[in-house]
Amino acid sequence: MCAGRAVVRTTRKWVKDKVEGWGLMFGWVRAPPFPPIADAYLLEPVDAYLTSVYQGCHATNCIDGDTTTAEDGQASPCVGMCHSNAGTDVFLRVDYGTSVTVTNVTVYNRHTWIYRLGEYQIWVGDDAEDPTNNIVCDSGVQDADGEASQVLQHVCWKALSGQYMFVLLPGANRQLNLREVQAFGSYNDKPCCSRLEANPIYCCVAARRPDLFVDTCRDSC
Repeated sequence: MCAGRAVVRTTRKWVKDKVEGWGLMFGWVRAPPFPPIADAYLLEPVDAYLTSVYQGCHATNCIDGDTTTAEDGQASPCVGMCHSNAGTDVFLRVDYGTSVTVTNVTVYNRHTWIYRLGEYQIWVGDDAEDPTNNIVCDSGVQDADGEASQVLQHVCWKALSGQYMFVLLPGANRQLNLREVQAFGSYNDKPCCSRLEANPIYCCVAARRPDLFVDTCRDSC
């Protein structure tokens, strides 16, 4: 009986998150303020995957930490970016190896053909195959009718947990080419070090200012 109730509660939460996530995308829900990037820590990915790969421009190029190299004018078109072939519902999947909590996402668009990004969506969750089986974080549009940018910062409408983060280009004849994608977590959600777990507030301070501690929370957690 208890197990059945737990399943019902879990299902209700999943439905609630999905509905609220779609509400954010279509303007039904207003996202609450979350800590800016300066107050968040970078989540470290372990792998990445593209639905297809154009001329060897692999997905891992978008998680290599290089946010500055210009891809155009290089000897190889793959320098500084990941690049897919044209397709339907093309996506980049970033794998963190374990469940993480995401509050902010930054997308580094390529230097040229920036409008190719078009409509895009960011999803977070544990389903590795279908991004839309997860929870939407945020969405955006880069097209010829709007203001284009090479650095696109997003704040999730709520802290979202999962092993994977996706950038999805919905629709047909889409092509993804980006320089880098980074996800961030709030220091308030960072696990505390065993030495400091009895005093969580000190763990958060240690994570923000590791120079104040010999054993830093950032490095040892």
